[in-house]
Amino acid sequence: MPIEKQDIQQMVAAASGYKFEDVERQKQYERLLADLNLIVEKYTFDQIWDDVGLLESFKQKIDTIMVLIEADKVEKEQIEKSVVWTREECIEWAGKVGVLDSTSYVTNNFFIFKNRIEVKGNIDLTYNRIRNLPKGLSLISGSLLLSGSYLRGIPLTLLEIGGDLDLRGSQIWDINESLEIGGNVFATGCSENVINKLKRMKKVGNIKGRLRVL
Repeated sequence: MPIEKQDIQQMVAAASGYKFEDVERQKQYERLLADLNLIVEKYTFDQIWDDVGLLESFKQKIDTIMVLIEADKVEKEQIEKSVVWTREECIEWAGKVGVLDSTSYVTNNFFIFKNRIEVKGNIDLTYNRIRNLPKGLSLISGSLLLSGSYLRGIPLTLLEIGGDLDLRGSQIWDINESLEIGGNVFATGCSENVINKLKRMKKVGNIKGRLRVL
């Protein structure tokens, strides 16, 4: 696939910072990324672009990494879409989050279907140490507040947030670009990979409010 000169830096950013749960895949990824970084550290992006052989080697390494990443994402998506937490699991999660009456909270705000979970109102994990959201979560009618949280990723099943998405100072390293956000997005301190994806989401209209990355 033809690339433009300005694409090179974005391609490096997209290939960097991914985390595999499988140890062997992570090792393979780190070896590939180390090879890619040797090129980037030794040559400028202009030099890579102007050298046909170097550019071809760069593209091959990028392509290999992205195939590995995309295959892992597809596998995770298939697993995530097939799993929906039970009411009891949601109650247990709410208790770990720190909700005082987790049973009433889930009863009043969680709508659990066979293939998805919809939540009424906000999910506020600001500076919370919880590392996951309920599996099967597809909609949050309010805001998702993750500022300073320990969450690393947002479920691929989550397709709509009615309010704001606050990622300031969070550990989120990836986001599903098909996610639709009705309010504003705050992403100060996020990785370049996340910020680039958010910018594309804003461009195609998946972010209805403002996008703040600074």
